[in-house]
Amino acid sequence: MKLIRENTGYLDYTVYRQPTHADRYLNFRSDHPLQHKKAVIKTLLCRAERLTSSEVNYKEEINHVQLALKNNGYPSALTTLSQIWNNTKKMIANRSSVVLPYYRGLSEKLQRCLSDHKIKAFFKPMRTIGDKLRNGKDPVHPFERQGAVYCVPCGDCDQKYFGKTKRSFNTRKKSTLIV
Repeated sequence: MKLIRENTGYLDYTVYRQPTHADRYLNFRSDHPLQHKKAVIKTLLCRAERLTSSEVNYKEEINHVQLALKNNGYPSALTTLSQIWNNTKKMIANRSSVVLPYYRGLSEKLQRCLSDHKIKAFFKPMRTIGDKLRNGKDPVHPFERQGAVYCVPCGDCDQKYFGKTKRSFNTRKKSTLIV
C-alpha cells in the first residue's frame, strides 16, 4: 500500500508497486485452466478495490490492470472487469468442491458435468518445469552439516560428554581431540 499525504493533511492510499515490478502475470496463452487465468483478474480487481481510497485512485488502478492484462495476452472480452468482479462477489453457498489434475479439453467437460451436480471443480497443472528439473545442489554428507550433536565418552570412567556445535562436525572434530 502506498500512503500519500495530501496538502489538506488527509492520508490517501493506493496500490504500491516496487520500482522493479514488471506486471508479469500468468500468460493467457499458457497451458493452465481458464479459472486460474480468471483468478489473476479477480485478484488484481480485489486488490484495486481494497487498496485504493478514492475514485480517482481506483480508476487509475483499473486502467493499469487492464493494460497489464493486455500485455499478458488476455483478450479484451475477458478484461471487461466490472462484469467479472460482480460475478465474483456473488458467492454460491453450500457447494461441494474437488481438486483434480488439469488436462486440456477433458477438464472443461468434466467441470461442466460436475457443475450440474453442484460440485465445484478446481484444477491444478500436472507438469511444471520445476518438476522436470532436478535439484541442482549436491547432497551434503551428515558430518558436513551444521548444528551437529555429538557424544564423547570419557577414557577413564563411564561418563559421556554430549555437545552441540554450530559448526560442522568435521570442523569441530579437527579443533579438539574428539575421536
